[in-house]
Amino acid sequence: MTEISLQELLARLGRETGALAERSARIDAVIGARGGAHDPVLQDIDLLRQSLEDLSRFVQTLAAEADCEPRIELHAATATLRLGALRQRLSGNADQPAAPPGNLDLF
Repeated sequence: MTEISLQELLARLGRETGALAERSARIDAVIGARGGAHDPVLQDIDLLRQSLEDLSRFVQTLAAEADCEPRIELHAATATLRLGALRQRLSGNADQPAAPPGNLDLF
């Protein structure tokens, strides 16, 4: 069983949503640069990016404000995750970045 504090779990979730927001911003920029600025899908991607940025700030603020130390058992929750790398990061078993730097390839 993997137990962590609620504060640490919220901090991990904040980092993950922040990394996803960064990826969304790169996608947004690539599509915009290719002339898709007026595409309704691009507007959805922009909303997704802004939502992830907001959620990241929200969860990170919750983590900073969490002054009690309830412990959370992660096994059941992480078992529901389909992405192994995400499961490892949220479990604290991986040191890899959530959004590695590099070029974005759309296909």
